[in-house]
Amino acid sequence: MNEVLTQIQSLLAESRKLASEKAAPAALEKALAARTLALGLPDGEPATCEARGAAAQEAAVLFQRANDPARALEHFREAETALAGLPPSPTAALMLAATRINVGGLLTRERLFDDAHTTLTAALAGLDEARSGAGEANAPAVAVMTLTALQNKAAVELERREMDAGKATLMAALELGESVIGSTPQLLSQVVNAAGQLIQVAKATRAPELATSTAERSARWAEAAHAAGAPQGLQLYVTTRFQLVDASTFVGRFAEAESELWKALDVASTPQTLMLGADFYFTLLRLTDEQLEAGDLPREEIAEALSEILDKVESAQAPPALMELLRGRYSLLAEGDEDLAEEILARASGATDAALVQLRGALKAELDWRKRQRAGV
Repeated sequence: MNEVLTQIQSLLAESRKLASEKAAPAALEKALAARTLALGLPDGEPATCEARGAAAQEAAVLFQRANDPARALEHFREAETALAGLPPSPTAALMLAATRINVGGLLTRERLFDDAHTTLTAALAGLDEARSGAGEANAPAVAVMTLTALQNKAAVELERREMDAGKATLMAALELGESVIGSTPQLLSQVVNAAGQLIQVAKATRAPELATSTAERSARWAEAAHAAGAPQGLQLYVTTRFQLVDASTFVGRFAEAESELWKALDVASTPQTLMLGADFYFTLLRLTDEQLEAGDLPREEIAEALSEILDKVESAQAPPALMELLRGRYSLLAEGDEDLAEEILARASGATDAALVQLRGALKAELDWRKRQRAGV
């Protein structure tokens, strides 16, 4: 048996090496060969369970990379069954939880939400068991996996329209994240992502205080990382500024939202951030003067700031066709020029580029909205 176990380990090592060299078919062949040997081992032995679990999981990962979710799920399930036969230990619980997280992800992808929820709940229970006995060396891995499982479980709950459950799960993810990012800074990006998910849920459930408090917490963490010179500090700083823009806009604090927007643009005036900034102002221009005044950001200031952003986009060598659509949106929403919007739409009717198609769709929707407004509909 020891000789076969050595062969299995050797085949799996070869498989991983081939996979790292992008030789996927050969890597899968080695993994499946290891699986065949593992299936021939005596049942009930811990070494057998571990070998079968490792081989099936390696094959499952390769099937997943090959975009074959059905066979990936089949092999992850096989790994789950094998690993469940190991004697209880923190390491065994961690291995089984990792497999269940993968199974849950695939079930979610296949829209089998009930099975996914059951599997992810079991993964979290296993991680609780692993956490209680995990040493310091395993603590970061347990934290990463728990955060991943919580986010995946929340996604399933939101797909099932269980908004309160999804909200509670994301809040648990944030609490966990806040407790470990000091010792596990590599988790910060994932925690910020969870905060973004929670902000969207708060908006959907009309929970303004949760939206703003979550954005503020996320921004504090990212700002500290940026100030400390963390590798992803700048990217996370910009991401969380836009979370604050989103949350502040949701609660009608438009001047505060604008302030956060320009903090982001001051450190990262990329085409992507500039377009996000333009969309912010385009959205505001569809509100009434009373709403804008209540948010402490008059229409004239919005038009001026939007014009400045469009100039920056043009200076960044944006394609003329894209700039025409952006200028058309500005002319329509800031100046009420419907005729120009119609002309630009006609000229862009043959656009095939994804960005141009999206902008043309936005201009068309805004023109239709403007006409309805003028007609009193």
